Order: sequence, then C-alpha cells, then structure tokens
Amino acid sequence: MADAQTGQVVSAMERAGVFRLGGTLVETQAFRLYGGELGFRIGFGSSAVTDDIDLASFERLSIALEDAVEEPLSKVFSQLKFAPVPSREKNKIWRWQQTDRTTLIEFLTPSFEENEGIRDLPALGVSAQSLHHLNFLIADPIQAPLLYRSGALVQIPRPERFAVHKLIVADRRRSDPSRLKARKDRKRSRDSTVGSA
Repeated sequence: MADAQTGQVVSAMERAGVFRLGGTLVETQAFRLYGGELGFRIGFGSSAVTDDIDLASFERLSIALEDAVEEPLSKVFSQLKFAPVPSREKNKIWRWQQTDRTTLIEFLTPSFEENEGIRDLPALGVSAQSLHHLNFLIADPIQAPLLYRSGALVQIPRPERFAVHKLIVADRRRSDPSRLKARKDRKRSRDSTVGSA
C-alpha cells in the first residue's frame, strides 16, 4: 500500500493521463510495487527509502502520440504544493520540489546521443533529463495497481529489466562517492528478480 504522500501525487498523475500517455514509474516507487507482481513481500530497508517520484517516458513516443495530459502537470503539482526547480536550460522544467516536505518529482527520458541533455515530452507537457541505458529499462513496461484510496493503475518496468538496469547503473558508479549507491543498486537488482524466474 502506498503512503499518503506518494498515493496523492501518483493518483493525481494517473487522473491527468500520465500513464495512459506512456509515463512509467521508475526507481523506488516501481521497486515498491514489485511485491505484488512477483508474489512475495519485499523488505523495505535502506534500499527502498526515499520520497522521490521518478517518471520516465520516450521522447519520440511523446511526440508521436499527438495527445496531451488532461490538465497541465504544472497545475497538478502546484495544487499539491510543488514548485518547479530551476534548470540550467531556460524554460526546461523537469523537476518539482514539494515546498513543505522533501519530496522531489523528476522526469527522465532515454538519451540516444552522446550527451545527456534536457529533452521535451510534449504529451506530458514537461521536459525531462535524458539518460543513457534508460531505453532498456522502460521498453515494454507492465501495468501494476498502486494501492491508495480507490487505487491507480500505473506502468512500471518489467522486474527483469529493472534488475539488469540496476546492475548497469551500479557498474557505472565506480567512483568512491557512488559506492554506497552502487551497493544499493545491486541489492535492488537482486530483490527485484527473486521469484521472477
């Protein structure tokens, strides 16, 4: 069951059409939903504790859909007391920080170029930070119920893709400041594949 904070935000995004338009929950919020998908309870120790809500979508899909969210996400987030976080690129907002808590919403998209710049997601009406290897993670997502009030149907990566992606990310984090995150990524990879075979 989702905590009230996450439940409010994700439910509001579902009502706006984020998941219908290709949005996929990734990172912690996806990891928390694998228990129902894999049929066992996942322990939520330090590897699952964060207030962040990360969503990813393909830029090309967002353009090809020629459709848009029911209500601008900037308005949805404003009603939930989130303020846009200024970006290095003018008028490219891809993160929102809650003004009275630490919750951070981030939008991501795969990078198919050498640099990982900011791209637009027209269907969602936001920009997104592009990242390498993200295309593998969010290809062919699955639907999962988010248990909060009347519930919300969301998209999450397949558990096996989540596991492999975490290993890729952990391998990229070889520097000392990233060792703790790399350890967390390897633990999530292991936890998201137990019972999926």
